Amino acid sequence: MKNIVLISIVFFSIITLIILRSALYVLLFSENDLTVLVENFKGNETDEYKIANTLMIWVNENMKPMYKPPFICPLQPLSYFYRTTDAKIIFLVKCGACGEQSILFSEMAKIAGLESRIANNPGENHAWNEVKIGGNWIQLDTGARIINDTGYYERISSANVTGMNKNISYVYTENSDGKIIDITEKYTKTGKLVVVVKESGMALENVSIRLKSMADNKTYKSPLDAATCTTNSTGICEFNIGGNYYTIVTEKNSIIPLIVYRDENVTKLEEGEETIVFANPNKLAASTELILALEIIYLFLVVHFSMKMGSLIGDKLRKLIGSKHPQKRLSFGAD
Repeated sequence: MKNIVLISIVFFSIITLIILRSALYVLLFSENDLTVLVENFKGNETDEYKIANTLMIWVNENMKPMYKPPFICPLQPLSYFYRTTDAKIIFLVKCGACGEQSILFSEMAKIAGLESRIANNPGENHAWNEVKIGGNWIQLDTGARIINDTGYYERISSANVTGMNKNISYVYTENSDGKIIDITEKYTKTGKLVVVVKESGMALENVSIRLKSMADNKTYKSPLDAATCTTNSTGICEFNIGGNYYTIVTEKNSIIPLIVYRDENVTKLEEGEETIVFANPNKLAASTELILALEIIYLFLVVHFSMKMGSLIGDKLRKLIGSKHPQKRLSFGAD
């Protein structure tokens, strides 16, 4: 028991020190640092394309990618579980994945006098930027270091060109007042998926629909939902999305908290076509919130028992070493 307590104290002390170090950096950080950096890059340049390109290169070369080992940011020990959306902190730690890079670029573009927005592609777990140049929204990806190449994401890499070989499902952005704007058709050819939810012939309203993008008819491309919707008064949800395999998760609340009625269907949507899927959520299942709570409890138990096993192994090793190398006792007194 003492060993478990000791290990716990050491572990949480290290985490606390790292968090305090992060807090100290944030307190010492001056907002002028980012502004001065951007203004130095911009100088007297007025060409929007050149300014955007310069900022993109800086982000690409100075941000440590979080999608490589050890998969966390040194100054953000909880970055694997919690992703900050504060551009100042991202600039401070200079570490993150595509989401953090997009946030930082948007802030830098704003300082430089450019309009920028983030293109979110949750189904394929990616994000990039769009920057307004010459009155038009132009694609810009700091991680890939490309501008105005909307075909990059679905293109297959070859000796002459690079690509990500993805089937884009859904891409959206937000305007300044938070309104969602669908920009999927800029990046892929779309089809129309219609989900009809009925029970005993009656349309079900306010039923949650979640689409999961799939690499094939068995494997999810991302743990994130590609798109979500709530059925209208006629029990219908419509999606204009890229051609792909999708798992359609339909959930209706039950009278029991954290328990829902669920239905899952796998379908393939062809580009340029319309597919209608009928769903009937009639199987009891745990809600997403309950599953998350159980995962947290499971993680806690794994950590707890790992520490306990480590303590037991440590005790065994100490006894084994002690039996082979007994300590000599010193005696003081007359022989």
